[in-house]
Amino acid sequence: MFIAVLLIHCEKMKNFFQKGFTLIELMIVIAIMGIMTAMAVPSYQAFMAQRRLNGAARQVMSDLMAARMQAITQNNEFRNRFRRAFGFTLLELMIVMAIIGIIAVIAIPQMNAYLNRAKMARARGDIDKIFKAMVLLEADTGLWPGFQGVDEINQGSGNEVWNLGTSSAGLVANGGYPNWHGPYMSSVPLDPWGNRYFLDTDYQVNGEWHVVIGSFGPNGCCQNVYDDDNVIKVLW
Repeated sequence: MFIAVLLIHCEKMKNFFQKGFTLIELMIVIAIMGIMTAMAVPSYQAFMAQRRLNGAARQVMSDLMAARMQAITQNNEFRNRFRRAFGFTLLELMIVMAIIGIIAVIAIPQMNAYLNRAKMARARGDIDKIFKAMVLLEADTGLWPGFQGVDEINQGSGNEVWNLGTSSAGLVANGGYPNWHGPYMSSVPLDPWGNRYFLDTDYQVNGEWHVVIGSFGPNGCCQNVYDDDNVIKVLW
């Protein structure tokens, strides 16, 4: 029984280590190590300082003896100049590392959250610009991108427009639209995560079908996958 429990525990530990560590966990470990080192170092620092002082004193004595011997033998005056060493002590470096680790643990999640909010806001802004271009296309041609009827749910094969920058979409170039007076956009940008915006005339929201302009969102997935990660604007 004990052996079985031990094997189960070992397997859990193996799975844990195989998963790796997150950036926050690593930052916390660095901060803890820095704090523990800062607490443990003073006695070691004092010991090293005493050794340096003793060594410096011996060096001074040796230099003075050498200068005296040379002065006696050469009948000259010699001066010893001692240079002061500059830099940080080990304790100071450990404290700085601990502070940097703590700041990183606090700041990195906030920074990531801010960047995610900024990307979401940019995606919504791009979608609004695409919608305004679609309104202009509709006013001239009576159609939406992909020659779709206005405010119509279309569940036919190939109804989605996965690339709104093509001539068949009609926003940037004319792919055969009647009375077209574009371009209505100079270009259609990629979303903040590097994927194309799309028009889907049978997009499912809460079990109902809608016409939407959208982005696949942070996870970049996927055509005809209606997940909460997507950033969409419902048109109809």
